[in-house]
Amino acid sequence: MPRLQPVAAEDYTPEQKRIADMISGQRKAPVRGPFGVLLHAPEICEMFANFVDLSLDEDKSRIPLRLKIYDVAKELAETRQLSDANYQRAIDHFGKEAMVELAALVGFYHTVSVVLNVFQVEAPEGDPHPLKG
Repeated sequence: MPRLQPVAAEDYTPEQKRIADMISGQRKAPVRGPFGVLLHAPEICEMFANFVDLSLDEDKSRIPLRLKIYDVAKELAETRQLSDANYQRAIDHFGKEAMVELAALVGFYHTVSVVLNVFQVEAPEGDPHPLKG
C-alpha cells in the first residue's frame, strides 16, 4: 500500500494540471509511477519530467539510449564511486558534455528509486511494460 497516494486528477490545482498534461504529452501515457507522487510538489515534478524527457529523447540526449549508463551506472550503483579506468573510457567515448549528462542521469535514477521506495509506489496494474516510457 503506498504511503502517499498520487494526486487525483480531479484534485489537481491549475499548476498540477498543467504539469500533468505536459507529462502525459511527453510520454503519451497517463501520469503514473513517481510522477503521481511528485505532483504533490509540482515544481519538483516539472523538473523531473523535463529531465526524463531530455534523457529519453534520442534527438536531445548526447548519449544513445541503448548505450546509457551500463558500466558507469553499474559501478556507481554498487560502489558510489567511479574508477579512473571507467571514467576515462566514458570520457574518451562520450566526451565531457555527455559525461555530465550521464552522471546526472545516474543520480536521477537513484533519486527516483528513493522516491519510489520512501512512498512505496506500486507498479501500474495491467501495464505489460511498467518501466517503459
